[in-house]
Amino acid sequence: MFSGAGLNTRLTGDIRLRASGRDLPRASGTIRTRAGRFEAYGQQLAIERGILTFQGLPDNPALDVRAVRQGLSVEPGVHITGTAQRPVIKLISDPELPDSEKLAWLVLGHGPEQMGAGDATVLLSAAGGLLGNDAGNVVQQLKKNFGFDELGVRTGQIGDNGSRQQISRVAAGTFDSTASTGAQIFSVGKRLSSNAMLSYEQALGKAESVVKLTISLSRQISVIGRAGSDNAVDLFYTLTFGRPDKAGPP
Repeated sequence: MFSGAGLNTRLTGDIRLRASGRDLPRASGTIRTRAGRFEAYGQQLAIERGILTFQGLPDNPALDVRAVRQGLSVEPGVHITGTAQRPVIKLISDPELPDSEKLAWLVLGHGPEQMGAGDATVLLSAAGGLLGNDAGNVVQQLKKNFGFDELGVRTGQIGDNGSRQQISRVAAGTFDSTASTGAQIFSVGKRLSSNAMLSYEQALGKAESVVKLTISLSRQISVIGRAGSDNAVDLFYTLTFGRPDKAGPP
């Protein structure tokens, strides 16, 4: 029996370890799970299949794991392949649905028709945590489902000018190295026209939020109004330096 790291299952199988001289030991064999459950994002997933195949160093077996959230009209889950050091996670469901809907059923227990704006924060975090750098397609689907033009997380402070600072906007699971100097801000935005954007920002882990209206009067001039935890109207003028010489190469 194994219990730990959210996993509770019985293990069966055999592994043979061999070592020659000062070489690192090599492992061969297969370990399988027998029933069991895995806890992820506050949900108990039933392990339908769990196979670890060893053929080389013992710390990097090949994976073939399928875990499902049962008891719903749509049963979502994950299928994990690859290796222990480089796992590849794919969202699954019965019946088959788009990845954004699979994620909603997996994390929230219902489809996108019941989702609110607050659920977007949870799903964006889950997409990054589960899928890492492969979360881009799911994030795009979430934007479409919610009807947003922008959806992401950035590092900064509620009330800063966001798009005018050199700040990373992250849609996957890895945040930039400046995270210690600012809070993680979840933001959603809807374009009202070609030069006007209405957005909502919420500080993750803090009770701070702001509604922001950005209007671009020209390529150089923009006005940003904020209401909520920070109330202000700012006028920005942008100067661009280092333009290439028209008479010669840049």
